[in-house]
Amino acid sequence: MSAAQGSTAPLGAGRRWVRNLAFLSFSFANTACITVFPQHRFWRHPQEAMWTTAVLLGGAIAALLGLAWAARQRGAPMRPGPMWAGCAVYAVLLMLAGSDALQRPLAYAGLVWALSFSSGALMQRFDERSVLQAGLDGRVANDLSISLLRFLGMLLAPGAFSVLPPGSAAAQGLLLLMVVLVGLSGWCLLTPARAAGPVRGAGAAAAPGPASAGATDTATQAATSEDPRGATAQRAARIEPARAPGTRDVAEWTLWWAGVLVYANYCVLASAAPFLLRDLLAQGGAMERAWLLIAVVYAAAMLSNACVQWRRWAPRLAWLPVAPVTLMLVGASLLMPSAASAGGWGLQLGASAALGVAFGLFMMGYRDHLTRQALQLQRPALLARYNQMPRWATLLAFGVLAGLAALTSAAGDASRLAQDVALYLLLSSMGVTLAGICWGRRRG
Repeated sequence: MSAAQGSTAPLGAGRRWVRNLAFLSFSFANTACITVFPQHRFWRHPQEAMWTTAVLLGGAIAALLGLAWAARQRGAPMRPGPMWAGCAVYAVLLMLAGSDALQRPLAYAGLVWALSFSSGALMQRFDERSVLQAGLDGRVANDLSISLLRFLGMLLAPGAFSVLPPGSAAAQGLLLLMVVLVGLSGWCLLTPARAAGPVRGAGAAAAPGPASAGATDTATQAATSEDPRGATAQRAARIEPARAPGTRDVAEWTLWWAGVLVYANYCVLASAAPFLLRDLLAQGGAMERAWLLIAVVYAAAMLSNACVQWRRWAPRLAWLPVAPVTLMLVGASLLMPSAASAGGWGLQLGASAALGVAFGLFMMGYRDHLTRQALQLQRPALLARYNQMPRWATLLAFGVLAGLAALTSAAGDASRLAQDVALYLLLSSMGVTLAGICWGRRRG
């Protein structure tokens, strides 16, 4: 390696982390809107289940609308004025959502929905810009840094609020820090580093129209020389175009919906964790314990991501089934008659860590699969599909929770919600595991 190369590599890595800092904030906000803000606001409210599920369901719809709005801007340059205005709106909404300023339930619901819209739209725009600047050569490193920062945001939201009560001065200071990170990231995305030549793969990601054979060959050679996972990319580039487009689309949509269901089940588990701990495991301080266990899940996911980067392992689709299998085991364990007596810290922490590792492997493998195709096969819409997956998953998850809450209300048994959630996790995870096995056999 030459002296010039040695001096620019750390700079490039530093810029990569700075331009992706916003994903920590967006992930923090998204997780807080799912596992902290509504539960804290409506905990012990006479209609806690109704208001909580309504806010969660509306937030998922608002986030999808934000992503849809951002998708219509695909290919348009990121202009400073609108970008900074969007960041300012996001900052105000985040600070208000973490405070106790709004007391009316409907007003607070509207605030969370607006925050979900803003976060979804900004995240999609920042993601497209970051991938464009990374190009094909920097795709894997960029993907892993985004995933790690997302996991860190997922960890920080429940972990911090288990110590810092929402609305306190310390909690507001943390939210202000999240706002600053978005500003730093936006500044870096608006001022990309100047390169000697065009970034390979960046133009291909934004260019419309079908890919040429020469572009595919160049992308394949670049990915092969990038790192050991290039061999996998080369096989994909050779195999995918040979398959019938209709067959490929069916396989991709099947995989996408399976991913949505797995992600949705994690959302169901996280959002219903206080009820599961209180009603099935009969534990006091269920809210605080739930936040702590959720933080352990995301910490394990983050550590699994860091381990993959350290060991330079290649993310792959074969990692995906670990997540539904783990969820299936958790659902079965919650339904056991001895669940309450076995609800000690050791078992719960171990289960949370297993869930986190499985979630980390699932997200890394899925992200690698989609960004590889987005750049090599010139299908940039797959990036939007990746960002939409959590939003559709939350919509599905909170729809399920709303339905279960309605059944609970009709039955007049508040403790039934936790039992129904555990049964849903068991059956749905079992179904997606079996479907994944059949999909893998058909794909060969």
